[in-house]
Amino acid sequence: MAEEVRVPDVTSMGTLGPAGGRKSSQDDIRCCKGEEELLNLEDEVFNPNMTSFKHENVEDLYELLEKLGSGHFGEVKRCREKSSGTFYAGKFIKTRKCKGSRLGLDREQVEREVFILQQLEHPNIMKLHDVFASRAEMVLILELIRGGELFDFIAEKEALSEEEAIEFLEQILRGVAYMHSRHIAHFDLKPENIMLLEKDTPHHKVKIIDFGLAQKIEDGAVFKSLCGTPQYIAPEVINYEPLGSPTDMW
Repeated sequence: MAEEVRVPDVTSMGTLGPAGGRKSSQDDIRCCKGEEELLNLEDEVFNPNMTSFKHENVEDLYELLEKLGSGHFGEVKRCREKSSGTFYAGKFIKTRKCKGSRLGLDREQVEREVFILQQLEHPNIMKLHDVFASRAEMVLILELIRGGELFDFIAEKEALSEEEAIEFLEQILRGVAYMHSRHIAHFDLKPENIMLLEKDTPHHKVKIIDFGLAQKIEDGAVFKSLCGTPQYIAPEVINYEPLGSPTDMW
């Protein structure tokens, strides 16, 4: 039986999951109406020059194995680091070759997510291991998470015990508190973006994934956006009010 593995999607078009896994419905697709507005009154929030990409061939360092899933702008493959033998999930993202092109994802969007992930080091947050870039694509080497979505785990069990609910909530809050201490807001927290590191274990470890909508918002910055997943959008998003870490608590 194939392992269930999922890594986050940066296409803003649902989830990028394993072949044969749970597919995203239209209700899962994140809406993004209007342009993001980021007015920083002090320092620049995102500087893509701070993001370090390797420009060598990813296959020189990693053995590419079976495809785990695909989406509008790329695919995910299981890969093995040649130097250590460790398995990871490699996300291959097609990027636009010019500003006017609609073929591929905007490079700055991927760079922003990488920039954020490179600042996060927490046991309850998915880890970015390596990044590569060429003119045609970007490759993210991510932690391999095998246990499936918290959403599916709850749906299969139909109900969580009080002990399980406390165990999950405590880990999620630890991860969120850590993000917020780094001035990072996720803006798309939901059971589908909480993964179990392993499924068949008495004590489940959860991982927060999918930082495609996340923003680093320093003091003095004002951020507005209409992005999010419809079922989970906070009132301040709908009202187009300034957003921040409290938005994640909705």
